[in-house]
Amino acid sequence: MQTKQTIIFDVFLSHDSADYALVNRVWQILTRMKIKAYMYERYPQYGQYLPETIKQMLKASKYVVVFWTRNGVTSQWVNEEVGIAIGVAPEFQSIVIPIQEVDVPVKGFTEPLLHIDYDPDNPDWMIFGLIYELRKRFKMDKSSLTIECDCGHTFEVALPSYDLINKAVEKGQGIYWKCTNCQRVVWVSPYTLEVTICEDPPAPWWRT
Repeated sequence: MQTKQTIIFDVFLSHDSADYALVNRVWQILTRMKIKAYMYERYPQYGQYLPETIKQMLKASKYVVVFWTRNGVTSQWVNEEVGIAIGVAPEFQSIVIPIQEVDVPVKGFTEPLLHIDYDPDNPDWMIFGLIYELRKRFKMDKSSLTIECDCGHTFEVALPSYDLINKAVEKGQGIYWKCTNCQRVVWVSPYTLEVTICEDPPAPWWRT
């Protein structure tokens, strides 16, 4: 039973510390999408028994994303976290979302589960697949996305629909909004929803 002090997370990010840069990038994207993700490095609890902390955070999370990278498959922590997830959720297959690095064999309980492919040379496709899966599970059609312009201002926009995303992917373009502070055009990747560039809007025709 969860106590009143327990923080409820949407997603637990199970990973090896060697994959910090990748997983922290995912954490930042999910945070901007209003998906509350647990990542140990973001929520360290000094002085507490680590295995018990991890167990409590797993119990307090709705889904577990497992990063089966070359580092993850040999990680004692990742394998223990999967074991804990199996223990706390009788139907763990419904809460575990495996991310599997290409050409890295995975054995055990998650082996038969459908996974999201991860290519270290093109991580954007993995992030695209994870965003799609989480949006589907959380029914996020009417959610918002936090955008940060390089002027330092942040503003909220509606999470782009998949019709808009797919059109941008087909055209090889980004999705853009105007900064509500400086009026610059802020371009966002349709794959990862990350800001790619901020630029001045085109001049009116009478000034060209």
